[in-house]
Amino acid sequence: MKKNRGFTVIEIVLAIAIGAIILALVTIGGNRALAQRSLNTTSMELEGVLRNARQAAPNAGGAKVLFNQATPTSKANWQVLLGTRLTNQHEMDRGLQVTLSPSSPQAIEFTGAGTLAEDRQITLSSSTTGSSISWKIYASTGAVERLP
Repeated sequence: MKKNRGFTVIEIVLAIAIGAIILALVTIGGNRALAQRSLNTTSMELEGVLRNARQAAPNAGGAKVLFNQATPTSKANWQVLLGTRLTNQHEMDRGLQVTLSPSSPQAIEFTGAGTLAEDRQITLSSSTTGSSISWKIYASTGAVERLP
């Protein structure tokens, strides 16, 4: 009797299908991991920007962090003004969005004393991962606190 030394078409198709499924799962997991890393990195940078703006406000006569929302042709970003001078601008990765509470104005404005007119809450969220990170900024002190 002769032994067969090859694979059938069904075995080859099955192997390719299993490989494609594994590749799809790895790709999806990798994209989520990259999006989560982007959220974490941007949150650390944003928190540093807020703290630095508060600290610089007394010497600059005030500081403002302006938030621009994403549009179909541009990514969300923020800009930092010390007094009237633009000192920092950051474009966020796609899928990241900042929301403020109260929602108007779309800026955090520190007075020359480093305080705010009212308490504000900022939330940085990722539409890719569904995760978010929030901070509260206290009006009386301008202190920036990351919320659990």
